[in-house]
Amino acid sequence: MLYLATAHLLFKSLKRHRHTQNRTKTTISILIYVTLLFALSTIATGCAIQNTIWDWVDNRNYPGGPISFSLVDGRDPIYLTMLMCFNLMSFLQDGYLVSRCV
Repeated sequence: MLYLATAHLLFKSLKRHRHTQNRTKTTISILIYVTLLFALSTIATGCAIQNTIWDWVDNRNYPGGPISFSLVDGRDPIYLTMLMCFNLMSFLQDGYLVSRCV
């Protein structure tokens, strides 16, 4: 819901300020940034849910329990995709904060 509200307001802002090119570039770049963060967070959440299902439901009888399975299963592509998305989101968010200060 938050993404839809943000995108709606940014599109409204584009229609209102379509004659000022600097404002249009800023609005489009923020819209791309917000869309990218939304896509990455959706992918990371889906991977985290799948990884939790594998650890706690499918492999609950693993010797040592689900926690030892999750420690052994560190090179799974789903897990690595989740970590990559979280790290990329953190990098993008820190970059945005730094760019606002400069």
